[in-house]
This record gives sequence, structure tokens and C-alpha cells, in this order.
Amino acid sequence: MNKVEKYIPKIIEILSNDYPNGKIPKVYNSYISSFGASVAMNGLVATVALYEDMNKKESDRTKGDKSYITYLIMKVLTNKKDSLLKYVLDSDEKILKQKILDISIAFK
Repeated sequence: MNKVEKYIPKIIEILSNDYPNGKIPKVYNSYISSFGASVAMNGLVATVALYEDMNKKESDRTKGDKSYITYLIMKVLTNKKDSLLKYVLDSDEKILKQKILDISIAFK
């Protein structure tokens, strides 16, 4: 099992619990697809900060909350519901960056 595949069972478990009917809103496909590119272009801290932006307008939330992506990644990493941004800032970013990218690829 490669480094990306090892995350798939946990991802399936989390998504099955969050969406028991199996219908995940389509907006999250684009969010997870753009996450890795954003990390490559803007860096891990900037991307996570953008995705966890708590100052969103209510209308933005109806389209799909980007912070759900960071919640999912954090849940896979630590099985906790804490802030991914705080976790990244408190950790070695170089090591964590590859793990987070691997998880985002596994979500695709």
C-alpha cells in the first residue's frame, strides 16, 4: 500500500459517518481538487488559513464550507476536530506538508 492509499479507509469511514446516504455535495469536489494546487502555489499555511477563514459571509457558506476540507484532513491526521491551521503552525511544516498533500490526493 502506497503513502496515499493508506489514508483511503479512514476517509471512507469519515465520509460515511458524515454522509450516511452517500451523497456528498459536489462543491467539495472542486474544493479538494484546488487544495493541492493552492498549497503548491501559495504554501501550506496560507492555503489552510484561507480554507479555515472564519469571517465568511453567510452566502458563501450556502455554497459549501471550505473549512470542511480542513476538518476532514485534520480528522484523518489526528482523529480530532481541532483547527488544522493551529496544528500546522505548531508542527514541522515540511514533514506535515507532504502528509496533508497525500491526504488531499486520497480524497480525490
